[in-house]
Amino acid sequence: MNLFSKIPNIAESLNLDKLHMTKHGLEVRLKEEQLESWMVEKMPSNMKGFTVQFSDDDTLKIKGQISKLGIPVKFSMTLKPEAVNGRVATFQIVEFKPLNAEKLKQKVLNRPPYLQYAANLVHIDLNGHPTLKKVPIGSIKSITIEEGEMNIGLSIK
Repeated sequence: MNLFSKIPNIAESLNLDKLHMTKHGLEVRLKEEQLESWMVEKMPSNMKGFTVQFSDDDTLKIKGQISKLGIPVKFSMTLKPEAVNGRVATFQIVEFKPLNAEKLKQKVLNRPPYLQYAANLVHIDLNGHPTLKKVPIGSIKSITIEEGEMNIGLSIK
């Protein structure tokens, strides 16, 4: 069984609106809710109001509230796709509010093995996402973010 004979089986296992064949490979589309629900599972129990929003300016906005020393701290951050390596996407933190505190970033964003934070970069292992787990072939070639959708281009070479 060659690679191209596997593609119809993969397409059947996903909703057709999530997987598209392009001339460069496969494209998986994730909605805000899909990424949010997966990320919420990885967050600490003291996290409240966690939301994910995709913007037309190719950024990912994350908001929430976490308790730090028993005090609730609301935060918001803006992430921009920076690079990809295999199925790990690296995002640069463009903005972090209310404080640019490293300890708060570590507490929110360091959730191994799926989320790792270092030096103002967030590494998200998207292979752990249920939708991408169903596509056993290809590594991430590109990520584009539009309002309401993250398009993940997978190479099939």
